[in-house]
This record gives sequence, C-alpha cells and structure tokens, in this order.
Amino acid sequence: MPLFRTSLHPSRGPAGKRPLHPVAQAWIGRFGDALPAGHLCRESSLKDRWLRIHSLPESKRYPEDKTELTEVLRRQNVVASELLGEGAPCLLFVAGFSSGPEAVQWARKASWLKALNGTPELVLTVEEDAERDQMAFCALPVIWQRGRFDRLIADRAHDRAGHLLFANFDRGSIYAPYDGGADLFYPSAEEVGPARSRHRDWLSIYPSGM
Repeated sequence: MPLFRTSLHPSRGPAGKRPLHPVAQAWIGRFGDALPAGHLCRESSLKDRWLRIHSLPESKRYPEDKTELTEVLRRQNVVASELLGEGAPCLLFVAGFSSGPEAVQWARKASWLKALNGTPELVLTVEEDAERDQMAFCALPVIWQRGRFDRLIADRAHDRAGHLLFANFDRGSIYAPYDGGADLFYPSAEEVGPARSRHRDWLSIYPSGM
C-alpha cells in the first residue's frame, strides 16, 4: 500500500503557492488526516469508526447474474441510506492514480453523470513518496437517494469504476463502495457496535473485518 505525504497539495499549481481548494479544506476540517478513498480512510484516524460489509453471501466478490446484482444493490443502498440519510446533501468523490485530472475522465464521460447534471471538479492531488505518482481526487455535490446511484454502484461492483466515496459532512459519515462490498465510516466509534449487530450477516468471517 503506498504511503502518502502528510502535507496535502493544492489541486492546481505548485505546493505552497496556492491555497487548498475549499472542498479539500472542508474535508480536512471534518475528517482530519484521512483522504477521500475508502482504503485510505481505513489507515487514518477514522479507523475506529470503520465497518466493512460484503455485497454477496459467502463473501463472493463479483455478481454473475441479475439476481446477484439485485442483492448487491440492495445491501449497498441499505447501508448507504443508513449512513448518509435519505435526501441528504453529500459530496461524491472519485479518485485514481495519475499526473492530473485524467485520473477521473471515466467519470466525466459516464452515462450516469448526465442524470446528475454535474461534472466532478479536481479538488486535491496527493503525491506518493516512492515513485512520485499522484492520486487525484475530484468531487461533485449530490443528493443521496436510494436507487439513484445504482448504475454507478453496479459499475464499481464489476470493477469498471475507480475509487468512489460519498461523504455527508453534516453527519460526519462516509460510504465507500468497492468491488466486493463497502467500507463504512460512522460519525462515532460508539455507533460501530450496533451497526455490526444490524449487519452481522453481511460481515467478513475474518477477525480483521476485511
């Protein structure tokens, strides 16, 4: 797993020459040292607020038919609506490794984006220490509604989309689907235990929770 510099770069211009994008500033103010991708949030101060669910029985990774995809979307929508809140304003982050905003060009061209009436904006790039690669993060304001993002979630489930993350800044909650399940970050560590009980049939059998 790459180790990223703790000094965050502005989305445009050389480091230290321009202030962080307002979205990046708001993210840091709300979520601290985390970065807006599920696997990076797990490695941050948010780790005690983390719970992972799997999308299919017996931790099967990819849906192979319509019935399995329906189950993936059902589970994903249940946990996302629980975390984010139905009708709640959120930010959708898309991210990938690149030297610039082309990391998320797939999102700008995707058919689901047309229904959202928006274009993700590059808000942050972060350098990786070893090879000086960059991870680019784009954000788009959205309203979370159950079923509205099914096409995007399905693309992620089939590993056809890059890193995705929905954040409710008011609640301090994060939903990050991946190809196999979702990483969930609750507003407080105290909420993880009850959530674990609610979704016990969807959890990993391994002590690590992965």
